[in-house]
Amino acid sequence: MLKIEILKVKLLADSQNMLVAAQQGDWERLSQLDLLWQEQVKQGLSLYKNDLESIIPQLLLDNDKIQSCLLDEQQAVLGKHQSELKLFNQVKSYLAQVPT
Repeated sequence: MLKIEILKVKLLADSQNMLVAAQQGDWERLSQLDLLWQEQVKQGLSLYKNDLESIIPQLLLDNDKIQSCLLDEQQAVLGKHQSELKLFNQVKSYLAQVPT
């Protein structure tokens, strides 16, 4: 029984670490943590299956927050891309008007 409790604490702690990485915009760290976490979840489910049910609500809550951070970052990147594209088009238009 002790091993399952240790696994639960580890999964919850790692989930929180992934959330912190997402909140800090440390996408490389998030990716690294996620790879390790996914493997731990697979192993845990294969060994303990339903015994992990008690932590699922917290894991889902963390996941929702991580997804929100990712969506915010995607929107920021899209906005930056659109601004750069607009600037590029303005420069392109200007250069087309300059006599050669």
